[in-house]
Amino acid sequence: MKYDDLLDMPYADFCRDGGDGCFGLVMAVCRRLGVPLPEYRTLALDAITGDAVNRFRPWFIETTGHPAPGDLVLIRKMDGSEYHVGVMVERGWFLQATSDHGVFRMRLNHPRVRDRIEGIYRYKGQEREKRIEKREDQALGIPG
Repeated sequence: MKYDDLLDMPYADFCRDGGDGCFGLVMAVCRRLGVPLPEYRTLALDAITGDAVNRFRPWFIETTGHPAPGDLVLIRKMDGSEYHVGVMVERGWFLQATSDHGVFRMRLNHPRVRDRIEGIYRYKGQEREKRIEKREDQALGIPG
């Protein structure tokens, strides 16, 4: 997936002024990957009220496997009061948007975030789609 055009984009709450807040960035990357998420305002408003984790649950499930592009990286803010979200773009790397740096790429094991990662979440539809494809392949006699 290409994402170079997102790097260094300025941060803006609710995607105002041509920038991306952390949820806006997630929405942009997921759209590129074909992951249908709920309307942006709904997710962003719940994040402000501190209900981001519960808002994700209908669409995402915590993964114990290797993070994949499109997985959300839920991070506790430094003061621990609320959450910030990034999105995986390639093995070991995720994108995030912050008010002081805009959009940038960071390693999942970077010292600034590794101890604050609350979880990695995967879109439930991706797992469902893989199971359907596997059943269809089996029905057609394609080894899998």
